[in-house]
Amino acid sequence: SAEVGARLLAAQDPSRSLVERERETREAVVLARRLGDRHRLGFALRLLARWLVTIDPAANRSGAEAALGEAADVARSIGDPQEMARCHIMRAGLADELGTPGAAPAEFQAAIDNIEKLRDLQRDDLARARFMTEWAFVYYRMSGHLLGRQGDLDPQRLDLAFRTTERLRSRILLDLMDASRAAAALSPQGDAGREHREVLDAIAGAQR
Repeated sequence: SAEVGARLLAAQDPSRSLVERERETREAVVLARRLGDRHRLGFALRLLARWLVTIDPAANRSGAEAALGEAADVARSIGDPQEMARCHIMRAGLADELGTPGAAPAEFQAAIDNIEKLRDLQRDDLARARFMTEWAFVYYRMSGHLLGRQGDLDPQRLDLAFRTTERLRSRILLDLMDASRAAAALSPQGDAGREHREVLDAIAGAQR
């Protein structure tokens, strides 16, 4: 409803205090539950978890965990990998405050798995390329988390950080190549079109 949306906007207003933003978020949760608005409910629950740990991580840890748990249940009930990815991203981002810093890589990995499920559902080559660029930040956040802990750069973490960025790079490159082929297929079939396809095939061979 309009009121749920308005309260969520108010909850994200940086001019308001955290206490006010938490209160607006709780009101949005109640309204979204009452209306059966599962998409907004999931967003409101994730937002509530963020405000709770920002206000007082120790005192609000169980409340934040409960909010994230309900958000995950809502995402599963919708059957939307994108909502599940957002739940994992939020849990990874709050792992330190929730007292589970070692769980962040697995949460990021779960988010990436859901993102790639969605990528595979994009039938249009151009849409698939755009989709991956929009979600690239998750791969970078995971790599940054792995590399950002001083004194903890063991070979396994370094290897996983490298493989994560390479995984993203290869996905984006291959999707862009597929999109270029799709565009070339629609262009005039002259010498320029043939040369364009030959160049793309050479790039694909080099990448493999």
